[in-house]
Amino acid sequence: MRQRLPHRASALLTVVLIILPLSANGSAQEWCPAAGNPTTAEGWAALRAGELDLARGLFSRAVDRCEYHLGARIGTAYVALRGGEDEEARSRLETLLVVDPGNIDVLVGLGILAWRRGELSEVARFFSEVQALEPENATAGQYLERLPAHLRARPPRPDPDPEVEAGVPPALDPQGAGEAWDRGDTEEATRLYREILAVDPMDGVALHRLALMTAWENRYDEALGLFDRLLSSEPTNVDARVGRARVLAWRGDLDEAISVLEEILETHPGQAQALEARAQFRSWAGLHTAALADYEELVGVSQDPTGFLLAQARVLGSAKRLEESRAVYDSILALTPDNLAARMELARIVAFSGDFVEAEDRYREILLDHPENLEALRGLARTLTWSGHLPEGEEIWSAALDASPTDLVSRVGLIQNLRWQGRAGSAMRVAEGATEEERESPDLVEQIQWIRAFTGPRADASIIQEGDSDENSMTTARVTGRWSPRRNLIVRAEAYTRGLDQADIDLSRDSWGLNVSASYQVDPGWTFSGGAGGTRTDATENTSFTFLRAGVASPGRYRVGGALQFSRRPLDVTAQLVEQGIQLTMAEISSRWAPSSAWQISGSLGIGSYQGSEDNQRVHLTLQADRRMIGGWTLGLSHRYFRFDKDLDEFYFDPDYFGLTEMLARGLWQIGPWGFLIQLSPGAQKIYADGSLEASIRTSARVFYRFDPGREVSLSGGYSSAGLQSFNTGSSDYRYRALTMGISWVF
Repeated sequence: MRQRLPHRASALLTVVLIILPLSANGSAQEWCPAAGNPTTAEGWAALRAGELDLARGLFSRAVDRCEYHLGARIGTAYVALRGGEDEEARSRLETLLVVDPGNIDVLVGLGILAWRRGELSEVARFFSEVQALEPENATAGQYLERLPAHLRARPPRPDPDPEVEAGVPPALDPQGAGEAWDRGDTEEATRLYREILAVDPMDGVALHRLALMTAWENRYDEALGLFDRLLSSEPTNVDARVGRARVLAWRGDLDEAISVLEEILETHPGQAQALEARAQFRSWAGLHTAALADYEELVGVSQDPTGFLLAQARVLGSAKRLEESRAVYDSILALTPDNLAARMELARIVAFSGDFVEAEDRYREILLDHPENLEALRGLARTLTWSGHLPEGEEIWSAALDASPTDLVSRVGLIQNLRWQGRAGSAMRVAEGATEEERESPDLVEQIQWIRAFTGPRADASIIQEGDSDENSMTTARVTGRWSPRRNLIVRAEAYTRGLDQADIDLSRDSWGLNVSASYQVDPGWTFSGGAGGTRTDATENTSFTFLRAGVASPGRYRVGGALQFSRRPLDVTAQLVEQGIQLTMAEISSRWAPSSAWQISGSLGIGSYQGSEDNQRVHLTLQADRRMIGGWTLGLSHRYFRFDKDLDEFYFDPDYFGLTEMLARGLWQIGPWGFLIQLSPGAQKIYADGSLEASIRTSARVFYRFDPGREVSLSGGYSSAGLQSFNTGSSDYRYRALTMGISWVF
């Protein structure tokens, strides 16, 4: 005998989940059918043993890897139920009931919660429905026996299977097969259902469930073969046809999956499972308008449209129609103010829209009602990090990881936060606390690669060619090596050679330099640095120079910060300066302030001494304000000023006044491994105290190809008419121009 899927099994088998979560960049997340199953089984085992924190972490990890995994979602709800978080459990189960109205575990959980609230009629309704689907369910029987007699009326048993009534013996169903399926133990369920098929190769339940579990293991062709076998004997089985379409979609054949569902809907208009699946796959394919039309139809025919409205809001978010998405979430909350899923997702959409203050408020409100909610903790930590409140974000990420040490999302979030603070050593300590399984996660692997890009052995090489209207030509080849002999300590060595020509006086000179420096970081991010080296030239006199550098910088985690630096180096940037033997000693203090995540205000003040045949003092000041915009753009305004005490004939640009005010427009875009950076800075400059105001322009462009985090090759170019690097001693009608080209690679 071939058994048809009962209502409960059908719902479980199709694993119909309408949740289409947003990834970090706001796009629809891809389906991950193979993820989460063994972890879910471990979660149920931990729950049975009463280890709620462990169970919560395991279920959370399963959901993070595959937000569509029904068993893990139910497990998360049961952890809340066992932990006394009744409102959270109720919200999760009610959402799942919309997704799978006949799920026994969902109905039982809602029945228990109704008992706790004393709503006996609801207890009767939920457990009576359980008995209608599974007459021998012991939990339902126990609760119904406790009810007053007038609430205990048992519903009629479902119609008997005619084949059973005719005396046909049922197919083999080893004890525990269905239970293994229900608790997400796919390994055990697979073994038992294969035993069933060994007795009856055409058993419908076994074929359907085995096909889905096979697909979850990414064996899509085998899964399709099992569905084809089932459909060869039951060609009108809509559940199986929809299940087969799902496997096609998981395999990446979205167009074919949608086509199969459209064939089903032609003969079964409005069939809920097919319509819902088509809405999902259209969303995955980026057909947001068509997906929204499907969800609109589902909302119109559903008695409780909350789940479909949630899915509709998610699709709108995926389509970057954030205001419309917020409006749908608001409509859900107007009907069901305590809907946890809607509150969480609205907070996330608000954060994606850049309204970090409102998003933070929403997450904190959720945590007041659900203090142990891990998703809310993550959302708050992520929002604080994105908004530039790095210490506060670190604190919340740490709390989330302490609450669930196996939570990979919290571990990755904390690592990223620490990286953004510039604390690579601390970030690596957190990464090293991951389990072996977690270290195989692509997200964690990427974070570790970024850490090693800044702390691991690395070599940089570049060649830069520069020319200007002063007839200077400079070619610089530079190689830098960096390594970290111990955590928080980075050592660098740099060598360069520079060829310099000045055509108008037919002068050529060369210089060579080598320096070694080190930096050490002390938590929470104070960085101390120092270096020493030397430069030699082929000048007629003064051929040897020293290089010295020392500095301290405040932690990058704070909105206000600063740095102090001292340096001494030769000014070997033109042939005449090398011949003259000019050395520059400078002390500089700099500061920064980030009033919000989008704004950055910075400034610096420095005093320098140019030492040649006669010393000359220079004072310089810079101020700049930047604001990040949408689309990869940054806009800003800057002012630079410097002046020299003396006007000497030392072949460097030494006006008694130089002022330059510029507007800034910078765009950065990445397409796969390729990246593009352009910058345009129109401005106005004044040279000499009695000089006139003149227009200036600086522009640059860079294209790079990134092999891995921190490993790239790039080509750059720039043009400037600003006098920042001019070495002409000046004339009334002179206009300075400079052109730069370079190539660099990091490996």
